[in-house]
Amino acid sequence: MKVAATEIKNRFAKYLDASFTEPVTIKRTGREVAVLVSIAEFNRLKEIEFKYKDTLLSEAGLKKTEKYISLRGMMNDSKITDKDLKEAKEIWT
Repeated sequence: MKVAATEIKNRFAKYLDASFTEPVTIKRTGREVAVLVSIAEFNRLKEIEFKYKDTLLSEAGLKKTEKYISLRGMMNDSKITDKDLKEAKEIWT
């Protein structure tokens, strides 16, 4: 289902309910910009992502107990925000 952002804003409850049965693609100025999905679908997708990362780690010869660290993960762990990075870039450039 594809819906304009203004339609979502005006009838959010309707599309929230619809997201339980199918993803709702939100469009702004004719472009697809977001997708509204149920929490069950979101959790299913996250599980697929975790399994995929585990597969990549094992193919690379790493044990699943070794922590897979991404830049975004380190930022989240350190409570560093995108705003902090922008401010640091302004200072150092």
